[in-house]
Amino acid sequence: MTRISAMVLTRNAERHLADCLGSLQWVDEIIVMDDNSTDHTAAIAQQFNARLFSRQLDDFSAQRNAALEHCTGEWVLVVDADEWLTPELQQEIQQRLAGAVAESAFRMPRKNLFFGRWIRGCGWYPDRVLRLFRREGARYSGMVHEGLDVHGAVGQLNGALWHDSYEGLENYLEKLNRYTTMAASEMHRAGKRATVLDVLTQPAYAFLKYYLLQKGFIDGIEGLLVSALSSFYVLMKYSKLYYLGKAR
Repeated sequence: MTRISAMVLTRNAERHLADCLGSLQWVDEIIVMDDNSTDHTAAIAQQFNARLFSRQLDDFSAQRNAALEHCTGEWVLVVDADEWLTPELQQEIQQRLAGAVAESAFRMPRKNLFFGRWIRGCGWYPDRVLRLFRREGARYSGMVHEGLDVHGAVGQLNGALWHDSYEGLENYLEKLNRYTTMAASEMHRAGKRATVLDVLTQPAYAFLKYYLLQKGFIDGIEGLLVSALSSFYVLMKYSKLYYLGKAR
């Protein structure tokens, strides 16, 4: 029978971790890689019989690759601490892996919540993410929006992940500051540079893309906020990249 390992990265994740791990009780093992949490994350992980490891986050690819080293299953299911599987997705995965599988990995749709509302516009749905794959030879690369190198066919699942990332605007801005620093550093190391024109135009283009082209307006005030904050993310990223270039 196919053995499945679930892999979860955590950092002060007590808000949703019980929901996350509760939706994974059907897998063969749960690996939790924790980034020095100071809340009840470790206690919750132990409550759900997860194998808990600790490592300070430097970048997300390195963190995921470190967690992969502890997985023993033929297949790995990656779920973030603020995500949980629907029963339909759980059943679909079990059925797809029960027999011979031609694919090397699977994508699944994700339903993103923003302050309690499911966002259908802004490019946030169906937001297909690659989260189920054969462990052998798997490797992540990239600092912030890490990618997985897959050798073979990638299939599609229909069941959804729920995702509730932000506790409030303060939490959003804290993550935004951290992630834009990492993203700008990655771009800078890749030889990319930002001009004043980039700082002026890229955020404006981002807002138009999310709010108009990707129909953020269908989600009311939450769609407007998502579009505006996504534009601010782009502004911060290109501003940091611009000043990294000046410092050099």
